[in-house]
Amino acid sequence: MAREKITAIYGEEGLEKDYSELVGARQVPVIPGTGTKTLTFDTAKELSKGIGCYIRSEKKSEQQFWPLVKRVTIFLPKSPALLEGDVLVDLPGAGDVSKCRSDMWKECLSQCSSVWIVSEMNRALSEKEADEIFDTSLRTIAGGGECHNITFICTKTDIINPREIKA
Repeated sequence: MAREKITAIYGEEGLEKDYSELVGARQVPVIPGTGTKTLTFDTAKELSKGIGCYIRSEKKSEQQFWPLVKRVTIFLPKSPALLEGDVLVDLPGAGDVSKCRSDMWKECLSQCSSVWIVSEMNRALSEKEADEIFDTSLRTIAGGGECHNITFICTKTDIINPREIKA
């Protein structure tokens, strides 16, 4: 994770520098301060593009803040589709080699009242991450955690390969 943080702040060339060179850098990129940053978008596509550098590694983006960002909260004002007070949490880090991110999603999971595990249909049974989330959710329930519902949602169920269908 340190590698990603150095790259986020100093770029790829930061990996080639020693500590004293990094500390003495004259041109440190502008990094948004701690706290809340409010962004507004009209479409889901604009939202995805606008928050990309905060939530995922993107080679095309000049600055990437995702290694430095702990949480992104998205509000949908006046949305009758969502009940007030519902919180959807995307738990990146399931199956992650970073112990820090792995521990973070497990801690967050222990506070959820319901868990949705979303996976593509063709990978649902073989995906290690989905299995690990399901396993951890069950252990949380057994240990008296907040979770009372686990739902497995399979996407891309409409994509059917005729050769895979048995007569």
